[in-house]
Amino acid sequence: MLQGLVDPSKAGLRSTPRDDRDLMIAASSSWMYALDNVSGIQPWLSDALCRLATGAGYSTRELYTDGEEVVWQAKRPIVLNGIEDLANRSDLLDRCLGVSLPAIPDEGRLDERELWRRYEDARPRILGALLDGVAAALRNVDGVTLAYKPRMVDHARWAVAAEAALNIPKGGVLTAILHARDEANAVALECSPIAAAAEALAEANSFSTGFWEGTASELLAALNAEAEKVADKPLARKPAGWPLTAKGAATAIRRLAPNLRRIGVGVQFYKAGHAKVRRIRIGRIEGEGGGAEAPPTPSTPASTTALTERPGDMALGEPKTATASVTEKIKATPKASGTPPGTATLTEPKPPTGPKASTAAGFVPSESF
Repeated sequence: MLQGLVDPSKAGLRSTPRDDRDLMIAASSSWMYALDNVSGIQPWLSDALCRLATGAGYSTRELYTDGEEVVWQAKRPIVLNGIEDLANRSDLLDRCLGVSLPAIPDEGRLDERELWRRYEDARPRILGALLDGVAAALRNVDGVTLAYKPRMVDHARWAVAAEAALNIPKGGVLTAILHARDEANAVALECSPIAAAAEALAEANSFSTGFWEGTASELLAALNAEAEKVADKPLARKPAGWPLTAKGAATAIRRLAPNLRRIGVGVQFYKAGHAKVRRIRIGRIEGEGGGAEAPPTPSTPASTTALTERPGDMALGEPKTATASVTEKIKATPKASGTPPGTATLTEPKPPTGPKASTAAGFVPSESF
């Protein structure tokens, strides 16, 4: 029905594609990409949908030629429909707006013929309302200033610009986006096999050194130990998706770092010493999600390289300007409760939050939608 409003097509709802090529061919021939009755999303498809939402290209050799190339490019809004939580990777979840549909009681059900008759009667009015929103967005978008800039910020500005025409209360769009972000964060943590162990690792060190620190190999061993403590028994078999190598542990904790940060667990990647050994820190942080006071941490040694390697990392050392409040930082703060001077506290800004909303179906807005 949603697709029929803006992109009527004979193909209609589609099944999950087999590979990137099938996905790009289908997206290139429609203006909205809709997948129906999805049971789960494989990692490769999750990454491909992220690219499609913000603009993607795919090239391959043209059939029956030796050197000719064919290229598909597309940027599309995506609708996913299913019963369970479809997306479980944080990058795709950050691009989703979840909608949980209420159950229909038996007395409220309609046969298909009556359902589509009512839909066809209402479709012109719904389309007209959407066009009113588009006109308002075109008129207002240049003057929109967001109080909070979420991921997919262009989509947020466009939707905020259309608020008045769609009878959405002022600030309602940003509130909905924040609700979706909170729910997506909860889903990402629930679906990650290492989330509970990582949080327990931060808690276990809260009153000693203030954070856990080690190499990727040591991280894997620590996660294994914490998982057994959480389960209160030795684990003969690890959960599905559990990292089996040091590289796998580092990759998993890096991918989960933004979600852990929102519940008050900070993750740092940095290089130390003349050999530039890659090390990892995990500890409690102040700010969003960190209800208790953050644990003290030692000052960064002179041999430590201060850098943020990827968007999910926290920067070591003080930021260059006093007003840089968006980047996480380690702020030297002596503790009154017996902590010696020169210790540090992991801190983080706190964006606005709102009540959570459950999700059963996902809508991934395109930046151009």
